[in-house]
Amino acid sequence: MQKYNKNNKIIKLQSGFLKARSGATAIAFGLSFMVIIALTGLAVDTARHYAVRSQLQAAVDTGLLGAMKTIREIPDVESEFTRLFFANYPRANNGYDAWYLGTTINEIQVTSDVQAVDDGTDAPQQVPSHRNTRGEYTATVTVRSPNTFMQIFGRDYETVSASASAVNNERQVQKKAEISFILDTTGSMCLVNGQPDCTALNSLKLAMTEAINVLFAGLETVEHIYINIIPYSTAVTFDTTRIPNVVNWIQPAWQERVNWQLWAGPQLSNPNRVYLSNRNPDMPANAAYSDTTDALPTTDFTKFRTPIAKSGAINSSLPQYPTVPYVNGFGQYIGAYIQYWCYDEETFGQQPAVFHMQEKTPLLNMINGLQAVGCTRIPTGAMWGMLALSPTWRGMLNSAQPNVPLPNNPNNLKYMVLMTDGENTVFSGQIPFPPQTQATSDDDVTTRAICTAAKGRGVRIFTIGLGASIDQQLLIDCATDPADYFHAPTPGALRPIFENLATIIVEEVDPLRLTR
Repeated sequence: MQKYNKNNKIIKLQSGFLKARSGATAIAFGLSFMVIIALTGLAVDTARHYAVRSQLQAAVDTGLLGAMKTIREIPDVESEFTRLFFANYPRANNGYDAWYLGTTINEIQVTSDVQAVDDGTDAPQQVPSHRNTRGEYTATVTVRSPNTFMQIFGRDYETVSASASAVNNERQVQKKAEISFILDTTGSMCLVNGQPDCTALNSLKLAMTEAINVLFAGLETVEHIYINIIPYSTAVTFDTTRIPNVVNWIQPAWQERVNWQLWAGPQLSNPNRVYLSNRNPDMPANAAYSDTTDALPTTDFTKFRTPIAKSGAINSSLPQYPTVPYVNGFGQYIGAYIQYWCYDEETFGQQPAVFHMQEKTPLLNMINGLQAVGCTRIPTGAMWGMLALSPTWRGMLNSAQPNVPLPNNPNNLKYMVLMTDGENTVFSGQIPFPPQTQATSDDDVTTRAICTAAKGRGVRIFTIGLGASIDQQLLIDCATDPADYFHAPTPGALRPIFENLATIIVEEVDPLRLTR
């Protein structure tokens, strides 16, 4: 406890007022002045200490969870916790003299009541392991947080501390998780009231960054989580340098379409990009749900199409809609057939999908490079999110992960996080042009069918709708449970939703968690 300094100038000033013989007014003024100064200083310094406490607690939580997850390889929990704590507790602005808001580290302590438990083998139990021990670890960090105004009263700093505990109460098998983040990165994510505005896209990037940070818990790599990030519009983009065989997954009649994309040149496409949409013909409406099968692309029925352009790129040799005329350059097909509203070239800037990733930095770099292009076709994203979780596709989407997707069993948990800011914009039915009203989208039917198929294979689906231009009922129907649908009324609401979903997944996957 610090003592007041009797030589302090403010205290001398107060004493002078109290000794003054000029009357009660001087005494009252002196006392009031001291109270005002004290309350102002207390408010300012309290806000500083509250911010310090928040950052300190976050770093302690992250450090303890990270240390316990690696306890098999690094049994010295205190050293690993200390390393991770310093990696997550921010420096002061100058980066050298002090830590966050000028704090100084006073003490770091890790205690436990862990006792070794026989693992059923003859091997000597030389070090405790979080999978064969029972007990509790507690980490506590204490810092000195400097005062500003209260220094005039002789209080130079306040002591701020944060602690966290994690417990292992039984031997548990480490579960694994595969997550498909299916992200709507269409043009509307950078458009507000017809004007360029990327608030929504930037908010999505921040939200995804927060989700990745939660999933990795301060680590650069994770061994038990595999992450797919699938940006979608009317198609999903594939990088042929990562998946060379993807060029063979296209229906033969559509190969010419791919050649046109490559011929278009760098201003419209990239020679290392292939754009794939769905499998089944849009009309007649879902005569066969080939989009719901997880079969490998070995036949015309199971291979994929590329998007159709609405302008001069239409080629009569492609299997389009022979009984329906092409009208007026706007891509409007009249009658009970598809209406296309987007140019294909609007897809060409789309970020390629990545699959089965376990390294944090490449994922964050990919997220930072997301771009807003094209129009909304939810079933395309949903289909690829589902396929990326199917064991049938093992080794197909990432040659560095030949054993992923994992087999379907209770210890391999699978998730789809499907986000959109709009409705499907590929329609069936007769639609006035304009307006686009009273229309039924064939893609809505396909979206529900794909979600049903994924849920039937044990995938838990979370859905997120951003803004007011969404079909909430479609997203509720697609989610595993109505409670697994989340509405973000504004772009800023995306971040807590994604953080919450990542936390839910971590708690379901990992038996290690904070208890207090």
